[in-house]
Amino acid sequence: MSKKYLVRRENLRFIGPMTRSEFREGLRRMDFGLQDEVAGHCGAWVLLDREDMVQRHYPELAAIVTEEMPAAWREMTGHAKKLTHNEQSVKSSRARKSGNHGSSSSSKSKHKNSQGKPKLILGVSVLLLSLAAGAYLWVKNQQEQPIPVGDIANLALQNDMAPFLNEMGFKLVAVTSRVQKNKEMLASWLPYLRMYAFHTNGSIEGVSQKILRGSAAPAAPLDCSVEAWKKRWTELLPQIGSLTTGKLVPKTQWVKTLMWDPYWIMRRTNKGWINPRNWYEGCLMSATVAIRAISSSGGSGGLNGGQSAEATGTSPSETIALVSRRLQIQLETLRSMKSTLPNDNVSFLGALSCMDLSLTFGDINRCKRKGFDPVSDSALDEYYNWSLIRLGFEGQSLQDKEFINELTLVVPRLTPESSFSKLDYSIELQIIKDGLAAGGKFEGYKDKFSPEALEVKGNGK
Repeated sequence: MSKKYLVRRENLRFIGPMTRSEFREGLRRMDFGLQDEVAGHCGAWVLLDREDMVQRHYPELAAIVTEEMPAAWREMTGHAKKLTHNEQSVKSSRARKSGNHGSSSSSKSKHKNSQGKPKLILGVSVLLLSLAAGAYLWVKNQQEQPIPVGDIANLALQNDMAPFLNEMGFKLVAVTSRVQKNKEMLASWLPYLRMYAFHTNGSIEGVSQKILRGSAAPAAPLDCSVEAWKKRWTELLPQIGSLTTGKLVPKTQWVKTLMWDPYWIMRRTNKGWINPRNWYEGCLMSATVAIRAISSSGGSGGLNGGQSAEATGTSPSETIALVSRRLQIQLETLRSMKSTLPNDNVSFLGALSCMDLSLTFGDINRCKRKGFDPVSDSALDEYYNWSLIRLGFEGQSLQDKEFINELTLVVPRLTPESSFSKLDYSIELQIIKDGLAAGGKFEGYKDKFSPEALEVKGNGK
């Protein structure tokens, strides 16, 4: 069965399915043009105006576009500067016929024709150029018109992601080609572009990671695509086995991410984000997809950097499982403050997750672990202290004198920036100090984490 193609006109109606020959005929009749999009079976939507993209995804159609697009149209759009082979053949044929009849004509007739032809050619040329110019301006105007968010906003609020992802897939090529030139359109579409990116592969062709990232803190990753995380997990984790057993806590990007506090992320719902709520949650989503892909592909051999299981305490497959579980618990915790995954309190990462899932002072005491490397113990102590701050916010233990005494002891030890995750806790630290000064009252703290308040603190969209 021959491959079928579908053409989408002006983002409104479809032509097809059609074969390559039917596509050629439709283009020849100008049933559609460069302003429209084409897609093959299960393929990407591509603007016919983007020669490079058509060549990349549908090289069999690229030749047809070059051959069949009318010359005047191509001249105005810059898609060709010469006649096609077919047009050259027609022109040569006409010239030969004209030469055969010319010998029987009188000199008077030749004189009249020589006077009339320039006027006719000039008139036809003006007409063709006018039509081509009008078509070009119409296409250009259509490509610069902003695309309204419309139903996408409603689909983004549904629990079922499939309708949103399908509709965004249809609109993606047209949207990404225009948002680069229209800042207002970019502002309205950016939350949905981010949502589409992080529910697929963490990136969108035509939209840079810098745009998706926005103004996240400098310590946050610059690239959170799935491909970037695959590279980190496979190439930059020579000590990950040592980390899981608490023997080493290198301050690399992937370690910072595994030590991100999900409650810190939860409190920072920024403008320009819907789902995920910010860059940090999006990074966790991509990191989780990447580690699962490595696990399913059997690419665990390089994760320990050549170290043996005896040297690190865990096998490569166990290491991947621990990292994957930690990322999943972080995601589930920041979304619902609980997790469906069983957690251990033996590994270093397990101790972190134990604290995340503790909702009372009594529970969190059972998460404390000693006996790791001194740096690891220090990292867990700091994480424990920030977890106490979180329990104070939630009001779980404000009547517990032991908890208040513990909180009073740890606050002076804390600095605005976490030593290991590099998250900025300056807002949390000030709120807890004010709350302790007021006798342990932390009501209304959530207002200080509104998007407007966070923008003032430099955590804008």
